[in-house]
Amino acid sequence: KRSTPMASLTPSEVRLLESLDDAITAELAACDPAGRLRGPKRSAVKLELLQNFFETLASNNRLTLTAADRGRIRGAVSASLPARFVRRDRVVCNVGGARPWEAGVVHAVHEPDPDDGSGRRKFAYIVLTDPPTARLP
Repeated sequence: KRSTPMASLTPSEVRLLESLDDAITAELAACDPAGRLRGPKRSAVKLELLQNFFETLASNNRLTLTAADRGRIRGAVSASLPARFVRRDRVVCNVGGARPWEAGVVHAVHEPDPDDGSGRRKFAYIVLTDPPTARLP
């Protein structure tokens, strides 16, 4: 990684940093409205994300954010948050469909997505849902 003093950044790089800062700040607010990540830990996460995204984009001479970049920022912010639930917690989760809410048990936390060849995308939780109830509606 290069260590670039602010004085040596081009105006385009400064705009990129400002855009990244705005995007990361907005995602932290959206993904963590309860403020589970706060203080020095929040600052450290924000700085790490800024550095990683800036280095990646600037090294590829990409000085504007795309919708895909914003999606990757959203995923990185979500992955950096402490989990609300731990393994074996009972939860109710939205699975969609006619009966969108299902009860179950957290089986895994931050599990890698098997369909993601890069290994970077993770599921927040894997939930083993309870069997359907025996009574009919």
